Amino acid sequence: MSKAYIFGGGSIDPEFVKDYMAEHDAQEKTIIAADAGLNALYDLGIRPDIILGDFDSVNHACLNSYRKDEGIHFLSFPAHKDYTDMELAVESALELEPEEILIFGATGTRLDHVIGNIFSLQKPMEQGISAKLLDPCNVIQLLGPGSYQYNSRELFGKYISFLPYTEKVRGIFLSGLLYPLEDAEMVKGTTLGISNEAAGERVSISIREGILIFIQSRD
Repeated sequence: MSKAYIFGGGSIDPEFVKDYMAEHDAQEKTIIAADAGLNALYDLGIRPDIILGDFDSVNHACLNSYRKDEGIHFLSFPAHKDYTDMELAVESALELEPEEILIFGATGTRLDHVIGNIFSLQKPMEQGISAKLLDPCNVIQLLGPGSYQYNSRELFGKYISFLPYTEKVRGIFLSGLLYPLEDAEMVKGTTLGISNEAAGERVSISIREGILIFIQSRD
């Protein structure tokens, strides 16, 4: 499986990143640093393939050390731009046509960026590419119309939550969960889908219309 790993400027737990990448290693992978995400990669000793951003928050000594590597592709953008560095990183990843995009450093203290980073998952989903935001406590992705199957033992955490990303999400079927749903509707502004739990070996999710934010959480 080909994967694109994106490192953003949010909170990054080095041990979590190392353990996750070791467990989910891919033969074909591309490492993308979005601005300050380069600082974390430098500390982890991971060489990026692509470095991009306006470089307003990256350690410049770190940045300059990578400029000596001719094999790294640099993409520079002005500070006054219409897109976040994370959205630009996702666009760059999509050009590679990976099977999966995994994003670290997408959560943290800046809730405006966290919400924006969730929005950045829409284009990959529309192109049929799995894309996830990851931190030590959460895995966040978008689920559009279709059916999804999960082995409960492989879920990231105990808690499973669903929030409507679109104004309405119709035809929701949930099975293998403590609180199943059958042909349900979720409306933006409500909390019906928060804090569910697996109750069987397999979890099945089906959506007829709309998009759900799917969050797997651990305390």
